[in-house]
Amino acid sequence: MIIFFFFGLFIPPVWLGLHIWRLKNWPRVLRALCILGLFVCSQMYTIDIALFGSLAGPEMPRWLLLGQAVALVSLIVTFLLVAAFDLLSFMRPKSQRLVDPKRREFLQGACKMTLGLSFTGVGLCIGGSAVAKGIQDPQVFERPVLLGNLPAGLEGFKLVQLSDLHLATLTTKTWLQHLVAHVNAVQPDLICITGDLADGLPTFSVADGGTRADLAKALGALQAPLGVWACTGNHEYYSDYLGWMQLFTSAGIRFLHDKAEVLEWQGAKIVLAGRNDKQAQHYLQAPCAKAADILHGFQRESQSMSIMLDHRPERAQENAAAGCRLQLSGHTHGGQCLGMDRLVALANKGWVRGFYQVGDMTLYVNNGAGLWSGFPARFGVPAEIALLKFCDKDSAKAKA
Repeated sequence: MIIFFFFGLFIPPVWLGLHIWRLKNWPRVLRALCILGLFVCSQMYTIDIALFGSLAGPEMPRWLLLGQAVALVSLIVTFLLVAAFDLLSFMRPKSQRLVDPKRREFLQGACKMTLGLSFTGVGLCIGGSAVAKGIQDPQVFERPVLLGNLPAGLEGFKLVQLSDLHLATLTTKTWLQHLVAHVNAVQPDLICITGDLADGLPTFSVADGGTRADLAKALGALQAPLGVWACTGNHEYYSDYLGWMQLFTSAGIRFLHDKAEVLEWQGAKIVLAGRNDKQAQHYLQAPCAKAADILHGFQRESQSMSIMLDHRPERAQENAAAGCRLQLSGHTHGGQCLGMDRLVALANKGWVRGFYQVGDMTLYVNNGAGLWSGFPARFGVPAEIALLKFCDKDSAKAKA
């Protein structure tokens, strides 16, 4: 993935640049400037690291980051359109009709100019729309969770899952206030956050004043009888891990660092476990515990339901083998865009969004409430606050 960010993104400007350079009726300086602009748009990540000190959550003006994002997404969309057209043109049978060479050259030039402007316009429209949707307020989506042998006390239990908030450059206080209000309005019994809460340093600013530390503190307004629990994501380890942990803990968020806790609800017990993201091994030199070790001793709890918070869905088979009944994950952002979601699925063992059955365990992969600053775009995959409502599978079948 990192290789794609820094090297794969040279492909669109090279491809489009070759087309621009063939426009002989354009002055050479203009063609060179256009090609240079394409390369600048493609190297958003390199620029942000060099000038603003961070890839995940740079300290920079929101308007500038949004402009970069629109330019990058538009560049990629335009490249895909032009590449598809080039492929179709290559596959099309050559016409055998005799055409005056000068007239043919003129018509081809006019056609390419028209198509080029059309593709660019479409790319800008899609890019702008995708970024606009990427920073919209997440909405609540109610998801019934059918579970076998569900303890009677957990019938109708309401769990809100948040994931991938990525509090950073693009986050505003208003956005976060709306998110907290949406969550509290459904009166959840339990709130779980599956990693990637923030990016950059807590002292970095946000668009409408204050710091990212202020955003972290604002999460303290989340309310649920059984509390707010979380596991770490990969972004937790990229900058000031200890500082962020202190802030979130002071806001009342309890992190499950490779451990489990027993919660009681209406005579039933919930074994709530959380796993550290594997980046803990790289940044903290802390080994990640196995799911079986985390849940050891808890499976003997009678009338219990085991839930695993694991940021990435890729360890689902291990969690299922350890006896976990429900795994909640994020990380994929649901694939963000239709089409791109298939590539994201390949990188996550096929699990990209929604429900999956893994052995006897149900896996739910959240679309995410926010997006990281490097690619804040959505197309056909909305941000979500997941309201998971527990239902006994046998009772649901009987009612049907």
